Amino acid sequence: MPPPLVALFATPGHPQAMALEREIILRGGRVVTCDARADGSQGMAAGNGRLCWGGVDFSAVGAVHVVCTALGTPPGVAPVRSPAVHLKAAARFLQERERQSAVRAFLGMARDRGMPVVNPPGGAWADHEAKAGFYEKLSAWGFSVPKTLCASDLAAVERFLAETPDAVIKPLAGVGSTRAVRPGGLKAADLVLCPALLQERVQGEVIRAHMVAGKLVLALAVRGRGVDSRTGKRTVAKADLPPGTASALLEATQRMGLLWAAWDAVRTPDGGLVLLDCNPGPYVLWTGEAHARRVLGELAGFLTAWAETGDQTVAARVVEGFHPA
Repeated sequence: MPPPLVALFATPGHPQAMALEREIILRGGRVVTCDARADGSQGMAAGNGRLCWGGVDFSAVGAVHVVCTALGTPPGVAPVRSPAVHLKAAARFLQERERQSAVRAFLGMARDRGMPVVNPPGGAWADHEAKAGFYEKLSAWGFSVPKTLCASDLAAVERFLAETPDAVIKPLAGVGSTRAVRPGGLKAADLVLCPALLQERVQGEVIRAHMVAGKLVLALAVRGRGVDSRTGKRTVAKADLPPGTASALLEATQRMGLLWAAWDAVRTPDGGLVLLDCNPGPYVLWTGEAHARRVLGELAGFLTAWAETGDQTVAARVVEGFHPA
């Protein structure tokens, strides 16, 4: 039998896709990389009995993985600078929407045909692009989240900031930097341009927890300067999480319907856990070579085993849980 074949959807030359490919090959698998931009450089056909990408018949593919945020679509057309620039940006935006629609349809067809797709578009990806609703969902499930407000009403924003003197502002969709904000720090003109997502700043130790196939495979304590530990100088070290904390993260991941994810959370001085974000396509290379190989190695083992056996439960058994020592 030929080695199990795993399809990776990513942009060409994506460093994490290349690192994951190496780990899959080390575990006896084969990889086909599909250009998630769907710009025509790789022909694709989906429907009418066919499911092919870049000349590869997906009936031979055992598992599919969407790498990082390869499926990002701009939220709108760029501001008008001149009629010509506007028309060019609008055309790019419309083309991008059509291309990404094709990618999502292709992956949906693969999933509906019973092919393992980790993680398919929709679901948690949609939550990642709608943070305000995401926090409400987590809270309704019983998890601790920061006090949060999404608003374009200046009076509501000022009330929140008056009640929450230690607050931050962060992106409503996807990823981006978080910064401190004080009463009077936002103007009506700012909110007309874009609604604000405001949160109470939670004090404690920042944790980055990586999950694969229902197991915690790596937990890191992230220490940095300033409000956002992801920006500027930072250090990472293995974090020893109490059993209750690990169980809460596993439950949250299961509730989100994810087999691969990374959580950002804060462990408070009293031992509590406050969830800040869940990334359904986390970038891990920033953690350093050893940590990245640990996480991508477990993901590669899971994907290869699932492609080989066709059984998610059996494949999950090859994933080794996290031991901080």
